[in-house]
Amino acid sequence: MDVVTVPINGYSDGDATARPPAGGILSVDPNPLYREKLAKQWLDSRGEAQTGKKYILNRLPAGYELFSRPRASGHRDKFLYGHPSHRYFDSPNRFYPHFRHLMEHPNSGPCPCDLCTSRKPVKRYLNPSQQGPAKPAKAQAPAAKARGRPPVDRGPQDEEGSPDVYTQIFQLMHKTGTIDRDLEEVMSMDWRAERKLVSTMIKNVPLQASFIPRLGEIVLWCRKVEGEIVLDPETDDFKMHDTTPGQSLGHPQWLAGVITQVPAEGVLITDLLQETMKQHAVNVSGFRVECLPDPNGSAKGLSKQYSYVPMHHIRPMCFWKEALKGIPDKKWHPSISHALSVTANISTIERYRAEGTWPNCNIHSKGIFIGAEALFIGDAARIMCQSGTRVSGVLRIRDILVSFEKLTVANDGNVSSSTAHSIHVYLLGEGYTLDQQSSYKSMEVDLDKVPGSLPPGMRGYNKWYHMCAPGKGLKVTYDCVLGRSFEAEAMRSWFNLPKENLDLGLSGTLKAREYSARSDMRIAGSGKRWYWGNYRADSLDIETFNGFEVGQYNTNRDPKMWRSNLKVLDGVADKKAQDASVRPDKVAPAQINIGPANGKGSLVARALQDDKSSEGASKGNGFSMLLEEDADSVEDEIGAVVDSVISGQLLGGEGDTTHISDDTKSDEDSDGEITGPKRKRVRHEV
Repeated sequence: MDVVTVPINGYSDGDATARPPAGGILSVDPNPLYREKLAKQWLDSRGEAQTGKKYILNRLPAGYELFSRPRASGHRDKFLYGHPSHRYFDSPNRFYPHFRHLMEHPNSGPCPCDLCTSRKPVKRYLNPSQQGPAKPAKAQAPAAKARGRPPVDRGPQDEEGSPDVYTQIFQLMHKTGTIDRDLEEVMSMDWRAERKLVSTMIKNVPLQASFIPRLGEIVLWCRKVEGEIVLDPETDDFKMHDTTPGQSLGHPQWLAGVITQVPAEGVLITDLLQETMKQHAVNVSGFRVECLPDPNGSAKGLSKQYSYVPMHHIRPMCFWKEALKGIPDKKWHPSISHALSVTANISTIERYRAEGTWPNCNIHSKGIFIGAEALFIGDAARIMCQSGTRVSGVLRIRDILVSFEKLTVANDGNVSSSTAHSIHVYLLGEGYTLDQQSSYKSMEVDLDKVPGSLPPGMRGYNKWYHMCAPGKGLKVTYDCVLGRSFEAEAMRSWFNLPKENLDLGLSGTLKAREYSARSDMRIAGSGKRWYWGNYRADSLDIETFNGFEVGQYNTNRDPKMWRSNLKVLDGVADKKAQDASVRPDKVAPAQINIGPANGKGSLVARALQDDKSSEGASKGNGFSMLLEEDADSVEDEIGAVVDSVISGQLLGGEGDTTHISDDTKSDEDSDGEITGPKRKRVRHEV
């Protein structure tokens, strides 16, 4: 894509003394985000933007400078300083009205931006070359005592001004010593809007067949399939096969994409290999799949290349190596390498409870994206052995948690995820294996004594054995999880397996994670092995989902107005909130996103919520982060990401839990910064 530099005029009202206080955590940020977004919006408004070109300003207006502060994940919150009021802009969208006024209406007022309309004095915009020497400031009388009510301390807030419930949790735990409460974000429109959808989805998805793709997952797919996609016994690769004359039609044209709509009609095991009669057309009975754009580039138009396809056009991304066998790399669709580039990422879904005793805090979650797949409580997840060379069994997930360990109080007296010494992500549940020799005392699973029925992904196999004593559970780190276990009948349909094999997809997934750590620019060169996204859209770095702008690309997000609307709905709105609210019939219908705008918070696709949850483990505050993993490690230590914490005890507490993890000890340098953790993969009883 061609990059076009857009020059700006010399007019500015920028004040070079309007900077954050010295000694704080903000630092100058050379990130071109503001210059890119301002250039695009400006040229779009003038009708001069051209398809296929990327625009960037040659510089910011004189006197303005971008600062940022780190979050626990590697994500940085950005603030633009330089406004004459000495206040900052917290997003390119909010600065744009001021920027456009400087460019198109210099030396005239009033400017329509939020900061100018909220301050009384209006400074005229002068060309820097016309500004004379600074005049000495006049002596001023002591400021009169402010009249009216004193400022209200609204507590910790996120970048959008909504209450930061996670920092509140940490601070309350520090004050009281313990915490045990549900997480609710009543002043978040994302959280409120998604309650019904999220609860219904999380309850129902683990009950459906495991082979059915889920919203937000990455899959291999084909636009057109002639006949069936079957394994050729002679070449041991997948080809399209015409069932009528019985001849091979060559390799399928595989692409990689994101599931953005799931069928409204049931999907059956008979749908795996060939199209079956459905009551509705494919746009209702099929999956909407959108091509995955390059996570390292700014061109996201590939998402607009979508199709509605039936189930037999789709394969799980974990089987990419098997599906692409026999197809030269040069013939791969670009979306496949894009998908492989985002394999080493995670993001949690629906954080719902916090508990802990100072200085350790855990936050429970109901789901997690690991690479291409989504896993929820109740799913059967394939877990690797300690060496990572084979799948040792499955974990029936009972809990997903992020554990913030050794929280400390910062110099400013605050406690947040960024002040945690380390953060760890765990999945907990009962372990089962098909290997009698690696089981607990060769104890076969008695289905009559298993609480509830087996998860769908465990059905159809010969015999399952307990991996540890009944009543005890396993505790594994996220990088020990390969993905979902699929029904035995589904595996036989895809691979014509002569015997049960849980290892299929292991080699390809591990290679994809290694490739992702090298090629995803958010990870490469950082010394880390994983990227922890605030939400799914952040992890995949997509611009649109199901046709709607999401994440940092959503230009229509207005959290301030939404909070005012919520206050009106709750009957607690004052006059200011009433004035700021907008009648629902006067605005466009709200859409549930897989990610909030401007990188700030919420959800994974229409129903998978991942608000401003920090996904990951480490230090820092925020959401996105980088995770570190040695070649044989099972857990990572990362810069903490606020908002996405999870935790919990399983099966009677840690005394009843077997850990599959690594003993992590972090060396600290003289400045107290966490350096490379030393790990080894072990499994032990605790």
